[in-house]
Amino acid sequence: DLQIDTNCWSTFKFTEAILPYLSKDGRIISLSSKLGRLDFQGENVRKQLDDKTLNKEKLFKIINHYTDLVKAKKHEEEGYHKTMYMTSKCFVNAYNRFVLHPLMK
Repeated sequence: DLQIDTNCWSTFKFTEAILPYLSKDGRIISLSSKLGRLDFQGENVRKQLDDKTLNKEKLFKIINHYTDLVKAKKHEEEGYHKTMYMTSKCFVNAYNRFVLHPLMK
């Protein structure tokens, strides 16, 4: 869970905490990794994380479900990559596309 806490939850909390302080034309630059590409995940995971209706609540539910699957050692069976790092970066990329980007408009 440390990987998810560091790469996801802390990134999301920090990002949302600074949003009110950005100027009207302010920007947030989020760096990720090539390892966070969706093509490293199974088809079901790709569909969930590339769903145009994905929002914060849905994404957080997916992340919480994923952490439960990891604890049960069933995440690979569900189509997630075996490493938490790669999956956590997919979550961050989805957050940037579907949650953060609309907030910045």
